[in-house]
Amino acid sequence: MTLKLILIKFLANAVLLYGLALLVGGRIRFGGVVPVLSVAVFLVPINVFAPYLSVMVGIPNHPLYLFVSSAVCNGVMLYALSYVIDRFTVENFRVALGFAVIMGAVSLVLNHFLADQIAQWL
Repeated sequence: MTLKLILIKFLANAVLLYGLALLVGGRIRFGGVVPVLSVAVFLVPINVFAPYLSVMVGIPNHPLYLFVSSAVCNGVMLYALSYVIDRFTVENFRVALGFAVIMGAVSLVLNHFLADQIAQWL
């Protein structure tokens, strides 16, 4: 995986993170660009490198297991980061988990289908 592809996936997931936060109607709020990028720094590696991380942890490399484990990890990380990162708030853990499930599904499409095509265009 090249650095260009990793950066494309990072930016696409950061835009996805902010776009989904706008769609959930204020249950997840960002106070600017810096909190979005700060959260993306912690969440994007989970989404991009989930197959490789699952082998290291011992989770079977099956798409359903990958999706569920990355959604739970993303939900826990989102909720924890809301306490650590200033100007980033999450209403409760249930909202964080639901947000992570939606983000994981869209991120799967972005990372496996669209990122390679975007990298070829650039």
